[in-house]
Amino acid sequence: MSKIGKYIKVTADASKAIARAFDVSDKFVYMALYFRTHSDTAVRIRYVAVKEYKGELVLVAPSNRIFVESDETENLILVRESPAGSKIMWYPVTGDVLVEKGGKTIFKANHPPITELCSIFSEAEEYCW
Repeated sequence: MSKIGKYIKVTADASKAIARAFDVSDKFVYMALYFRTHSDTAVRIRYVAVKEYKGELVLVAPSNRIFVESDETENLILVRESPAGSKIMWYPVTGDVLVEKGGKTIFKANHPPITELCSIFSEAEEYCW
């Protein structure tokens, strides 16, 4: 089963500029931006990519397992369903994350930082799948 991933999206020029600034290879920058390495340099590269080069954190999930719907207040909800019938729901307007199983809420996070969504989704998947 594939998991939700994340990466920091920057332009090709920004990626090359970061490589020059840190005196590292293009491959190292790629690995840092795709969270494949967690050294001090990689952490600094991710920070600079977001702060100086307008990098955007992108969350990636299998498209066949995620859909968007609206609730009774017409707010959009990102929903991910497990084969066992549990749901992971993220409400972008409020920032809340809910995990439901059998119609009951088994986990709720209020306004978690977007950088923590991947780990919340992954933990919920392990519990619910």
